[in-house]
Amino acid sequence: MVLQMARPWKHPDTGVYYLRKRVPSDVMPLVKRSMEKRSLGTKDPVEARRLHAEALARLESRWANLRSGLMRPTPIQMAAMAGDFYRSFITAGEEGRIAFFGHIHLNGWASRWVKKLRRRRGS
Repeated sequence: MVLQMARPWKHPDTGVYYLRKRVPSDVMPLVKRSMEKRSLGTKDPVEARRLHAEALARLESRWANLRSGLMRPTPIQMAAMAGDFYRSFITAGEEGRIAFFGHIHLNGWASRWVKKLRRRRGS
């Protein structure tokens, strides 16, 4: 019996390659779908194979994390995550991708809450 290796799936209408993989039964209740399908964003078969391997590794890693369940990070892990967030936040600000000091745009309930607070303060 020959096992078939996972490979990119080409959409018949658009020609764009996709990652398609059946969700394992033990992960299905957590993911709430039977098939994972993601666009690889390319029509080039060589590039699609490379992107497929990367996307498949990320997907398998995600499923492994879901199987292991929730775990509480240690204080050292929390400090490391906070440091990573801080560095990416500062870098984004320096590159102009986000604005600091009250220029952040809020959506939905957050913007209504901020407007309500500003009315109360009279500013």
